[in-house]
Amino acid sequence: MTRPALGESGLAVAEIVGGKLFGPGKRPVTTVTIDSRTCGAGSLFVALPGEHTDGHLFVADALRSGASMALVRSDWASGRETEISALLGETDAGVCAVDDPLSALQDLARARLASFPHLRRVGITGSNGKTTTKELIASVLSQKDSTFKTRGNYNSEIGVPLSVFDVGEEHVFGVFELAMNHVGEMEVLADIVRPDLAVITNIGTAHIGLVGSQEAIAYEKRRVFSRFDGSQTAVLYESEPYRAVLEDGAAAHIVTFGPETTLGYEGFEPRGVEGTVLRWRGRRIRLPLAGEHNVRNALAAITVGLQLGCSDDDIQAGLESAQPEFGRGEVIRGTITVLHDSYNANVDSMRAAIELIAETPHRSGKKILVLGAMYELGSYTAAHHEAVAASALASGADVTVLFGEEFEAAAKALSDQDAEASKRLMWAGDIDELSSLISETVREGDLVLLKGSRGTRLERLLPLLTRGGGGS
Repeated sequence: MTRPALGESGLAVAEIVGGKLFGPGKRPVTTVTIDSRTCGAGSLFVALPGEHTDGHLFVADALRSGASMALVRSDWASGRETEISALLGETDAGVCAVDDPLSALQDLARARLASFPHLRRVGITGSNGKTTTKELIASVLSQKDSTFKTRGNYNSEIGVPLSVFDVGEEHVFGVFELAMNHVGEMEVLADIVRPDLAVITNIGTAHIGLVGSQEAIAYEKRRVFSRFDGSQTAVLYESEPYRAVLEDGAAAHIVTFGPETTLGYEGFEPRGVEGTVLRWRGRRIRLPLAGEHNVRNALAAITVGLQLGCSDDDIQAGLESAQPEFGRGEVIRGTITVLHDSYNANVDSMRAAIELIAETPHRSGKKILVLGAMYELGSYTAAHHEAVAASALASGADVTVLFGEEFEAAAKALSDQDAEASKRLMWAGDIDELSSLISETVREGDLVLLKGSRGTRLERLLPLLTRGGGGS
């Protein structure tokens, strides 16, 4: 559920979205939610379809739980007038019928943000590093003034508008993570947020199966600039291969980040999974995030901080206090050290994580890679899984465990090609088989990488790994 209070009546909400109101609509709407289980006094329940159910099935539950109003589809309400009237008589709530509840939710979010003209808005997108870069930028800006940031994975056409209702009068900066997995989504998000400064971390292969090609991804990502009028700033990686595509037609002041163009950057010192020391303007900044890819994310945050008036002290304090979110480069220490990076994965982020483990000094035990399948790759599925498996074998890791049917062909092909390598390569098709392999393989002192797409849910292995592994 989202907050703070909207302070509008249901009638005002209906006017904003142009819907048909059932009931008086006098009760105030103070929160917005798409989950009927979180409804309470003042909630606006937005009935959306999901993968396994439809929010319209829970309208009555939402209103009986205290919701002030439900936002529903017009064709659902049609023919249910008697049922709706009885429900409203029972609950004293309201129902607003619209053609598309999601579009109406986005309209509400757009109106909500428009009420904060003072808010400096930062939009962050890219194929890799969005969330970490968001966290770093928000941490830096929060040293200067009150800063809102989207939480968790609230970065989609549903999540971004929901997150907007957490913005308050106290916020000077707003940092919004903007994701896309289909054509047209980024333009919708840009229209809601209307960023003053937008960062594109990179153009990779995430969701390539849904969009078609890296070039198509670049064209979609650059729509984050689609509401620019020339007074805004675009922040791009200096060596981005698709930089020309991103810059083409952008009505923006273009600023780049990276080792060559981020002002004051003097290099870095890797500390393996312990993090990185960033040298910047004569300072040694202890970045608690591992890997060269996170150095690049930090350089983006430095660049944004400088653009928005942060002091050197603000930037250092912000970078040093940033922490990874769940499953995004978390280091879990115990008898086994786990790098938990299983929130998402594509071929580029897989290779970065594998490289990090390869470069990490580790003398007390084995290096073990547990790699879950990558999704939404379409026709690239086989080639990308084989490429990642080959990178894992070439990394020098003691054991690589591949998980998911998408990796099965790659595991077989590589084992057939190299009998010696096959001794270091395992494959599991289901979680029970994977757990058994981990129990048989992992020992005290080992360093384990968990990396895979969200749907593989590799965090299910954490209880096994954090209680000491499978053997002794």
